[in-house]
Amino acid sequence: MDTETNHNNENSPHEINDVLESEQYGTDMSYKHKYVWLSLVAHVLLQMGWLIGIYTALFHAQTATILWGVFVGVFAMQGVVIGAHRYFTHRSFKATPLLRLILIISHTMSGQYSMFTWARDHTMHHKYSDTDLDPHNSNRGLFFSHMG
Repeated sequence: MDTETNHNNENSPHEINDVLESEQYGTDMSYKHKYVWLSLVAHVLLQMGWLIGIYTALFHAQTATILWGVFVGVFAMQGVVIGAHRYFTHRSFKATPLLRLILIISHTMSGQYSMFTWARDHTMHHKYSDTDLDPHNSNRGLFFSHMG
C-alpha cells in the first residue's frame, strides 16, 4: 500500500491498520507541537481552583467540609485508578452494571475527559509507547506527555 492511497482513504480502518502493522514508528523531533488551547485553559483554571481551595480549606472551612472534600477527591481518584485504568483499559476484573455505573460517575467527578477516551489513549500509550502514535510520548517532553 502506498502512502498516497492511505491519505486518500483516511476513514478506511483496514488500510490504516495495515500501515500501522507494517511500519516502524519512532519520534519525529522536528514535529511542531499544536497546543490544545481548550485543555490548556481548563488546566490553568483547575490549578487556580486548587490553590483557592487550599487557601479556603486552611483559613475558612470547617472540619466537616474538609473531610467531605477529601472523601470526594478519593472517590473521584478511584474512578480513574479502578475504573478507567484497571477495568475499562486492562479488564483486570469483572464488574456488574451497577459497579460500572459507579465507576463512570466517579471518573466523571475527576474531571479527566470521558472514561472511554481515557481508556483509548491509555491503550494506545501501552501499544505504541514512546513513538509518534503514543498520545503521551515522553520523548517530546514533560509538557507534551502530560498536557499535550
